Amino acid sequence: MVSRSVIVQNALGMHARAAAAFVKTAMPFEAEIEIPAGRRIIAGHASITADNGFELRVSGAAVLRGEDFRKTFDASIANLLRPGKNAISVRAWNGGDGPNPAALIARIAVELEGGARVVLSTGDAAWRAGS
Repeated sequence: MVSRSVIVQNALGMHARAAAAFVKTAMPFEAEIEIPAGRRIIAGHASITADNGFELRVSGAAVLRGEDFRKTFDASIANLLRPGKNAISVRAWNGGDGPNPAALIARIAVELEGGARVVLSTGDAAWRAGS
């Protein structure tokens, strides 16, 4: 996973129009997936895509990044999940000349010992979208 921070070193900062476009470029999506206490995690899998791109984090750890909304990206996330609430966050962005909202489709599936499953999909009310 490649991550980069940008520092604007111009003493005057960024022009207001450019700064507004820069801030609106990424749309945060957040949710939690809760693993019951005392249950052993057998497998955890994330499938995700966003228009135009995304970065997925599980419990704060960068997991997956994609920049082609025409394909689904997959990752194993079992090693990042623990019993209790686990934070899922996605930063999604859309291309184009002007600010516009990003679309996200994601599914997190966790298989527990004994065959039980915990699933979180973007259609669930648990997801929160920022601005």
